[in-house]
Order: sequence, then structure tokens, then C-alpha cells
Amino acid sequence: MIRANNWREDSEAELAIRFSWMSSNEAINFNHAYTLTALKYELKDKITAWNVLEQNIRSVLGE
Repeated sequence: MIRANNWREDSEAELAIRFSWMSSNEAINFNHAYTLTALKYELKDKITAWNVLEQNIRSVLGE
């Protein structure tokens, strides 16, 4: 397994290697799964950021 600075770079490097031996159909399916996984992590990061922001606002307002 390749290790990079973050999960996205790591995944992109692995994706490039996997594409080298996949058929075009397999590569398309794998790319869709990779894209959905990336979107899931980005959404999770955004939700976490909003939750932290909400907690900070509530603590400032004294709620």
C-alpha cells in the first residue's frame, strides 16, 4: 500500500496503479466507487466543521 501525506493523495496513487491492470469497465466502476468514497469523506468533514462552529456559537451565546 502506498502512503502519502493524506488519504486523498494515497487513494489517488493507488487508483493510478489499479487502473493500469483493469479493463475499462472495471476501471469505470472502481472510479465511481472511489468518487463516492471521496464525497462521503468530504461531506463528513463539512458536517464536523459545522457542528464545531455551532458548538462555538452556542458557547459564546451562553446556551
